[in-house]
Amino acid sequence: MRLILSLLLVVLYNSFSVHSQFSVGGFGGYQLNSRAIVGVFTEYSLDENWPGSIRTSYYYTFPYSKLGDETPALKYAGTDTEVSDYYTQARTKETFKHNSISIEYKQYAGDADASTGGFYGRFIIGLTFSKVTREWSPMEISFYKMKYDLFTITQLSLNLGAAMGYEFQLSDRFFIYGDILGILPFIKLQANSKEYDGFPEFSLGLQLGVRYQLF
Repeated sequence: MRLILSLLLVVLYNSFSVHSQFSVGGFGGYQLNSRAIVGVFTEYSLDENWPGSIRTSYYYTFPYSKLGDETPALKYAGTDTEVSDYYTQARTKETFKHNSISIEYKQYAGDADASTGGFYGRFIIGLTFSKVTREWSPMEISFYKMKYDLFTITQLSLNLGAAMGYEFQLSDRFFIYGDILGILPFIKLQANSKEYDGFPEFSLGLQLGVRYQLF
């Protein structure tokens, strides 16, 4: 029994070391709704002649903000006078922070594969952990700033997307790539607010990255 298990392990090891390919890399990109993204990934293909691979990625979105059109009704203590009566041009601002992980299937076109590069498509499914803070600043001058934090939303979302691009082989192990990435609207899984719906809608973006094949 031990001999059989030993032979099986040897066969699996030889098959993995000869036929499989494992790569690591990093990327940066920009979604058209003001989201700048960076991240890292690992990529694994079962066989050097198999035109597909499995990729796991981590995405970090740089915090970004958008202005709203809401003027909160805040009143001076002990009176019926609203603060907004004096600051009619003030608007709310929401600041977004996202961290995402994903599993992706990457399919090369034609005769291309992970060892040569070429045209490819990526199909993405992931989870995004988000935090949104809404604030209101009715007064902001050089020596004084008045700011109200109105609420903070945390949300776990499901993300689906796809990308198409081209990968250039620079050496036996080093590749660079660029693609056009589309992300569908966030699908809410869990949140501390049932009514908030300000998370990103469908967006298109560009992504550039590098991939290094370890073996």
